Amino acid sequence: MKSNFNCSILAVDDEPDNLKVLIAYLKGHGFSIRIAQNGIQAYEFAQKFLPDIILLDIKLPDIDGFQVCTKLKNNENTKDIPVIFMTSYTDVSQKVKGFESGAVDYITKPFQKEEVLARMNAHYTIIRQKSILANQNEELRKLHRAVEQSPSAIFITNKKGEIEFVNQAFCSITGYEEVEVIGSNPRILKSGKHNTDFYKEIWNILTSGKTWKGELLNKKKNGELFWVSSVISPIFDEEEKITHYLSIKQDITERKKTEEKILYMATHDNLTGLVNRVSFMKKLNEILIQSQKEKSLLAILFMDLDGFKSVNDSLGHDAGDVLLCEVTSRLNSILKSTDLAGRFGGDEFTVFMPNIENQESCIQTTEKIVSAMSKEFTIKEKNIQIGCSIGISFFPKDGETAEELIKKADLAMYQAKKNGKNRYEILD
Repeated sequence: MKSNFNCSILAVDDEPDNLKVLIAYLKGHGFSIRIAQNGIQAYEFAQKFLPDIILLDIKLPDIDGFQVCTKLKNNENTKDIPVIFMTSYTDVSQKVKGFESGAVDYITKPFQKEEVLARMNAHYTIIRQKSILANQNEELRKLHRAVEQSPSAIFITNKKGEIEFVNQAFCSITGYEEVEVIGSNPRILKSGKHNTDFYKEIWNILTSGKTWKGELLNKKKNGELFWVSSVISPIFDEEEKITHYLSIKQDITERKKTEEKILYMATHDNLTGLVNRVSFMKKLNEILIQSQKEKSLLAILFMDLDGFKSVNDSLGHDAGDVLLCEVTSRLNSILKSTDLAGRFGGDEFTVFMPNIENQESCIQTTEKIVSAMSKEFTIKEKNIQIGCSIGISFFPKDGETAEELIKKADLAMYQAKKNGKNRYEILD
């Protein structure tokens, strides 16, 4: 027996004794019954108690069942309650009139209680299914609103990777209109900054049924690059087969810019823009590993400015800062793109030159640096003459580690100062 303990019925008949057997039978099968004896009372009870089903006699002492049904269907609170007419009429026109007034079914007197029960069960099943469907539709509407109003860019592709849905945030962030991307592949967002293996790895993870999480550098419609934190997941059907892929992307461009700025500040000298001591040593260790593998020659320059202190003392630290920036500019103009200069501190600078052909090529560059630093600088409308002393060490001749090479170059620099400044020295 089906459970109908939640189903309430309003039975309307001016002679309720006629319904006694039927009411007792329905109650025995879990239905709760309330009785009204006229049309006005039926209308009032329907509004007050909102039954699940109304059994309505056509012939009533005040207003007939057709009028009651019409009033119920015109009322916002009762319009969806199914009305089933009870009648002894067999005239088809009466039945048509009942359906036109909003009824969903007819039960003919005298009642066959088993038939009535079957009809009640059928209509109550429809009611429950409609309620379930309404709840599901509401859940879908909420989900749709959440997706549409999400600040994250969301898109769904089919199994072949063709875009079937995008939300408003996707369009706002990428600059594409919905009609431009439906049917397209997400590769329209490729920036060209990730290699093929990177995308192959993502695809392999997704097709194996797993979720991929990571950061991507994408490209907008206008060509502008932007960073996203992305989560891509497969969608499965009832048989656990992949049917679609869901991608949720958050624009993290500003965060990445901030991170890059913080990283730059941590690894570079704020004044000159050159790498700082810590970063220089890290990069030198990295290039030494490469030089060891390739058995290539590498040179280290340790440079200290001659006469810098007198500039600070006579013109002030602001002038000294300007001079350090001018020194950096001249230094960078001489070095190759593969060379790296760093500010070690104060007026000390370091340079490494990887993969040089021989010591002579390093010496030629060093002579250019000494010559450039000996030329006049114009600071605060004053011509200033300084110079530089440079010490040079070579890998692997002068050491195997960064510390050994820097120490040897530093000693050579002090030897250059001893020997008259504005020159370079290489220790034996």
